[in-house]
Amino acid sequence: MILHAASIAAFFVDQLAQAPVQVQCVQQATPESWLKQWIPTAVSLLSIGIGVWIARWSFHASSERDRERWVLDQKKAEWNVLLGKIAEVNGVFQRAESPNPIISMDILMEYLPSTRLLLKECWSRCLFIADVLKTVENKEIYLAFDKKLCDGEREIRASNFTRKAAVPNTEKIPDNFIGNQTLFDQEVIIYNELKAADNSFGSWILSVAQHDLGIKES
Repeated sequence: MILHAASIAAFFVDQLAQAPVQVQCVQQATPESWLKQWIPTAVSLLSIGIGVWIARWSFHASSERDRERWVLDQKKAEWNVLLGKIAEVNGVFQRAESPNPIISMDILMEYLPSTRLLLKECWSRCLFIADVLKTVENKEIYLAFDKKLCDGEREIRASNFTRKAAVPNTEKIPDNFIGNQTLFDQEVIIYNELKAADNSFGSWILSVAQHDLGIKES
C-alpha cells in the first residue's frame, strides 16, 4: 500500500515537471500613452469651447449694435418732436409779420404763450436726449430763452390796454403812428427782440441736435 502511494506521488511530480509554465504580465501604461489618449479629447473640448465663446460674443455684439441703433432711433424721434415745437414758436413770429405792428403784437400774444408752454413741456419730457438738454450750459441757454419770451409777453400784456385805448381799430394804422412812431416804439422794440431771440435759439438748438446725432453741419 505504501509503495503504491509513493508511485502515485512520483507520477504527479513527473507530470508537473513536464507541463510548461505560462507567466502573464500586465503592462503598465506609460505617461506617453496617457497623453496620446487624452490629447484628441482635449483638442475636441477646446474647439467646442472656442466655438461657444465665438457664438456668445457674436450674439452680444449683435445685441449691442441693435441696442445702439434703437437708442439712436429714439433720440431722432425726440429731437424731431422738440424741433417741431421750436418751429411752432418760430411760426408764430412768421404769422405775426405785418406792416402794422399792432396786429403783429396782437397775433404774437394770441399764440406765443401757448406754444411757449408746449415747448417747455416737451423739453422737460425728453428722456433719450435729456443728458444733452440738461447739461449746465444748454440748460442755461434754454432757460434764458424761455425767460426772454416770458418777460416779453408780460411787457406786451402790460401795455395791451394802453395800445387798445390808443388805437381801437387795429385794421388801420393811425396817422399819428405814421408821423410819430414813439407811440408804439417800445412795443416794436420788444417784438423785434423776441423775434431775434427766437431765430438765435432755433439756430443754436439745431446745431446741438446735429452734433448729438453725429450729423455734419451743412
